[in-house]
Amino acid sequence: MDLSITEAEIGIIVQANKAVYEHVFEGTMARSMKWRTPGMCVYEFSDGKIKHLRIPYDRLSIAKQAAKGWFAKTAVTSIIKRAEKGLH
Repeated sequence: MDLSITEAEIGIIVQANKAVYEHVFEGTMARSMKWRTPGMCVYEFSDGKIKHLRIPYDRLSIAKQAAKGWFAKTAVTSIIKRAEKGLH
């Protein structure tokens, strides 16, 4: 698997001892499947060192891109619709 990380539009935002870095993950998995999803790193610093690091990303977006066949695509689409219900 290969992976690349590209800076997204807002780049890095810093406030006090916290920083957020928006980026895009892109790569190729098994069977030459290409995927792309937005992500971010959330850093919390203490005494000049990283105290906490969180890296949330859109797992459902990757699942949707990886789904092959009627059943897998239907299952992932159903999960996404339920997760997004009320957001639009």
